[in-house]
Amino acid sequence: KSKDNNKFEFYLVSQNTNQGLANSTKYTVVYDSIGLESNDIHLLIYKSCFLYYNWNKGIKVPACIQYCRKLNNIINDNMKNGNDVFLPSQKIQNSQSLFFI
Repeated sequence: KSKDNNKFEFYLVSQNTNQGLANSTKYTVVYDSIGLESNDIHLLIYKSCFLYYNWNKGIKVPACIQYCRKLNNIINDNMKNGNDVFLPSQKIQNSQSLFFI
């Protein structure tokens, strides 16, 4: 860790491959308000890569980042259609059930 706001960088490979290569992902901790040790941050991010819904293997980036990306794409696509309010598709609205990403 450096002295400026506990900023540090590290690389992590969280996925396993049967064929080919697995690329590492670079993480930069810009500010640590909790005060975790670097090993604890590595472990937290590594374990978060195995929390993706309905997938039992590791993914390249943590699940929370994947969910943010999906939500961003859904909202962006909806806004491009001229809608000011985020609504699910008509099929999901008509099903009268809960919806989530």
